[in-house]
Amino acid sequence: LARATRLSPAARELLEAVAVVPQRAELWLLEALAGEAVQALDECVTAGMLVAEADGVSFRHELARLSIEASIGPRQRMAFHRKALAALAGRPGSSSNLARLAHHADAAGDTDAVLLFALSAAERAASVGAHREAAAQYARVLRFGEGLPLAEQAEILEKRSHECYLTDQS
Repeated sequence: LARATRLSPAARELLEAVAVVPQRAELWLLEALAGEAVQALDECVTAGMLVAEADGVSFRHELARLSIEASIGPRQRMAFHRKALAALAGRPGSSSNLARLAHHADAAGDTDAVLLFALSAAERAASVGAHREAAAQYARVLRFGEGLPLAEQAEILEKRSHECYLTDQS
């Protein structure tokens, strides 16, 4: 945080935008999230906060990303996640990363998007043997699924229970 405070306001805004995107933020996504602040990318890389990759950037250290993300106000964080969700959902081929869409939908508080993306992410994860991921996605659906019919909630609970059983999460 001390290193980030020495940066220009545009560079700090860019850091915040990158912080809400776990792992790597693509340049096109950063433009959607931070707008003109993308011009401060070189400043962030030079300061040692971000690492440039072929088509995106990431934080040099995950702890730095978490610190920056924690320092963002709740309304601003939610706004970044809403922008990320809209940008990712509107991009062709976005269905290939349902877990990423579910993450941003969750953080944006978008119940409909969580139910759509997290349920699909859970089913895909279960089908490829990623049972911990499937259990986590089913749990995400259940957190937002109060409005679902009871029969559907029960079915999701059964699926989560099965995934937890497979991963010894009693």
